[in-house]
Amino acid sequence: MRRLFATVVYVLPDYDELRRVFGGYVNPYYNGVVFTPIRSCRKVVRFRRKVEFVYVDMFNRSSTEEVLDEMSTIHARPALPEELLCFNREHPSEMLKYPIVAQGAVAIVNDLSFVAFIDSVYGKRNFRLALVESPWEKRCRHLAVPIDGG
Repeated sequence: MRRLFATVVYVLPDYDELRRVFGGYVNPYYNGVVFTPIRSCRKVVRFRRKVEFVYVDMFNRSSTEEVLDEMSTIHARPALPEELLCFNREHPSEMLKYPIVAQGAVAIVNDLSFVAFIDSVYGKRNFRLALVESPWEKRCRHLAVPIDGG
């Protein structure tokens, strides 16, 4: 299993800062959105630190529940949006390979649940919100933190 590291600062940037960071698209719903950690991520210690990351690859279309079950099987938790953004900062080329999803916190917009993900189109990285209820494409990588590593 490939392990990557990034220093994480647990602060979510505002919409304008995200637009400066990402050369592509930033979902306009992000402006003013609040991410609420899911149960398995509520007790994550949120001080600046180096965090270990692994990918969970499902290799087929899968539901959020299936992805979270796989993370539990490998003793990992889903990454938080702050972790995804810091991972992006230290490993920008990873986002150019495939979409990377952080399922550790949910944002409610118009009564729908969304999680953060980063992808690229024409070589530009994009910060998006994806519906939790939608199936995940097989090319997605789900960013996870080993439980003893974060």
